[in-house]
Amino acid sequence: MDGTMQKFCKLIEKLDKTDRASWDQAQSRTFHIGIDGGLTPNSKTFELKEATVKAVAALNARILITVYSPAMPVTFI
Repeated sequence: MDGTMQKFCKLIEKLDKTDRASWDQAQSRTFHIGIDGGLTPNSKTFELKEATVKAVAALNARILITVYSPAMPVTFI
């Protein structure tokens, strides 16, 4: 997750002037991380390194994390 976010930051940093202007003018600049929650394991740790958070901030972007609950089983009667 951290490595992927770093790669996206580097791609954005390398955008040409026109494309970078589009990024800078966007209403929302969000790195949205979606996690499918499950019943096991009980917990899982994901790390975002300080350098990654700083790189995202330098792009005037934010990090959004959504954890999705496991799907409820469908029971037919």
